[in-house]
Amino acid sequence: MLLDQWQKQGKQIELYGQHYFYTVAGEGAPLLLLHGFPTASWDWHLVWPELTKYYKVIAVDMLGYGFSDKPKNFNYTVCHQANAIEALLEHLKIQHYFLLTHDFGNTVGQELLARQRDGSATSTISKMMLLNGGIFPESHRIVLIQKLLLTRFGHFIALKFKYKHLVRNFSNICSQPLTDEQLTSIWQLINHNDGISVMADLIKYIDERYRRRPRWAGALMYPTCPVRFVCGLDDPISGEHMLERYREVIPNADTVGLNEVGHYPQLEAPQQVIDQVLSFFATQQQESQTEANYHESLHPTMAKMLKMNQR
Repeated sequence: MLLDQWQKQGKQIELYGQHYFYTVAGEGAPLLLLHGFPTASWDWHLVWPELTKYYKVIAVDMLGYGFSDKPKNFNYTVCHQANAIEALLEHLKIQHYFLLTHDFGNTVGQELLARQRDGSATSTISKMMLLNGGIFPESHRIVLIQKLLLTRFGHFIALKFKYKHLVRNFSNICSQPLTDEQLTSIWQLINHNDGISVMADLIKYIDERYRRRPRWAGALMYPTCPVRFVCGLDDPISGEHMLERYREVIPNADTVGLNEVGHYPQLEAPQQVIDQVLSFFATQQQESQTEANYHESLHPTMAKMLKMNQR
C-alpha cells in the first residue's frame, strides 16, 4: 500500500489537545499495532491486508510521529503516549484487545501492560506480541545517531540529519534491504509537520527505559496475559543478544527467532510476522475461518475429498 493511500484511509482524532492520525479496518477481535522510532504506523502496511481479514486492526501514529501532531517544546513521555492510546481505545469502545508492538512501541506496550498489572488500565490486553526493540535497556545497543540525539547538541544534530543518513542507518539495521519507495516514504513521514525538529525530544524515551526499568521489565516478568517475543536475529540493535537476555530474565519465555531478519521484521519478513500473529492470537472463530479459506483455495474435487475424510 502506497503512503498516500495509507493516509487517505486514515482519520484524525483530538486527544489531550493534540491531533492523532489513526486507521481502522477489518472485523473480529481488536488488534492494536504500535510502531517504533522514528517511523510511524505505515510500518505495518505490508501485514495490514492479511491481518484485516481476521481482526479489527487499529494502527495509530503516536504523538510526534507520522501524520500526527508534532508539538515543539513538548514533554514526550511514554506515559503520555500510553494515555493517548487508552483514550483512543475508549473512543473506539474497545475494552479487550490483542497488542502487537515494535521498537519504541514495545515500551509503550510495556507501560500499558504495567497498568493492567497494577489495576489502573482502562482496557484489557488479552495477548501481547513484541517484535525487535529495547525491551531491556541493559541489552539495547543504540546506533550512533541515537547516541548523538541524546546529547545536549541533539536538536542541532537532528537538523543535520539527511536522507542519505537514513538510508545508511536502515542498511545497517535491516538484514533484508528495504525498497527505495519504502525509504522515501519513511523519510516523508519523519519530515511531515517538521518532524525533524522534535526528533531529539522523542528519543528521550531511551533514558526513560533505564529510570523505569523495574516497572516495565516487571510487567513482562509477571504478565497478566500471554506474551510472545518474535525477534529478527540479525538486528544489531536488539537482535539475538536481546533474545538471549529475554530468555534469561523471563521465566518460561515464549520466544521465536527469525533467521536472516533484522530490526524491522514487519517490513523485512512480513509473511513470517503474519504467520506468528495468526498462530499466537488465534481464536476458535479465526481457526475456522482459516480452514474455510484453505478449502476455498483447493480444487473442488480435492476440497470435497478432504471434507469427506474429516467426517
